[in-house]
Amino acid sequence: MLKAVLVLITSGLLMALVAAPPPIGVVSSSGEFRVDGSAIQGNSTLFDGNVVETTFASSVLQISSAQLTLLPESRATVYRDRAVIEKGSGIVTHARQLIVEAASLRIAPSAGDAIVQVDKAGQSQVVVATKAGSAEVRNASGLLIASLNPNMALAFDTQTPGNQASAASGAVKLTGVVRSEGGHFFLTDSTTDVKVQLRGDDLARYIGKNVTFSGSVIPGAAAAGGASQVVQVVTINVLHTAAATAAGTAAAHGGGALPPAALAALIGGVVVTETVASAYSVGTFGSNAPVSRP
Repeated sequence: MLKAVLVLITSGLLMALVAAPPPIGVVSSSGEFRVDGSAIQGNSTLFDGNVVETTFASSVLQISSAQLTLLPESRATVYRDRAVIEKGSGIVTHARQLIVEAASLRIAPSAGDAIVQVDKAGQSQVVVATKAGSAEVRNASGLLIASLNPNMALAFDTQTPGNQASAASGAVKLTGVVRSEGGHFFLTDSTTDVKVQLRGDDLARYIGKNVTFSGSVIPGAAAAGGASQVVQVVTINVLHTAAATAAGTAAAHGGGALPPAALAALIGGVVVTETVASAYSVGTFGSNAPVSRP
């Protein structure tokens, strides 16, 4: 009888061990934080789907080789391969395999040494800033919205007027210089650094000119020359030299006072702007730098 009881207990323990989900990492803080609503001091093990909330101190989440520092008054749901920022700000380092999501956007550091800060500034507003390395931002359908180089900050609005229709049609409005390569036409947007291949009538007349165009992404079209997507041009306008020069000068100094149309880009229903208001994001890296890995 005793042997049978021991067998049952052992079997139960083995089943419990098998059923227990594996941990995905750890979280630590010098202050109090919450995991799934429970207040914790010091550190805690992380499991897939945990919700981590910070109070007055930052918390450092170590997920495999990636490190995510949640700044004070922030909240994120974490998984093995991604972190969803629902409120506040997070700084991600050593995170080539970790995707950060915010307001339907997906932010992916392009290299393991990248340092990227993501701020959920509102229900549909997100600011992404890079201190080191580069990062790509895509919308929910995987369309490339922006490529950020080091020390660059962009603001995104995913809920602009007409957003649903724009997103469904893959609406695009970009500004840049038209180039010709290998018999194709290309433009690299001055705000997002996204290169697209252009299709349309009489594009040769715009080669070398700074233009603003609107159109839509051609689904499934294979882009040439390293472009991220192929766009059918609907309207195109040449920018006056003075306006183009002013736009370039303002962009070099952080954007600031230019009207939104001068530096705004629209890709897949998401408006992207260079903004000095987001410069604080780059500045916070110094005072809220991620804890060094051991």
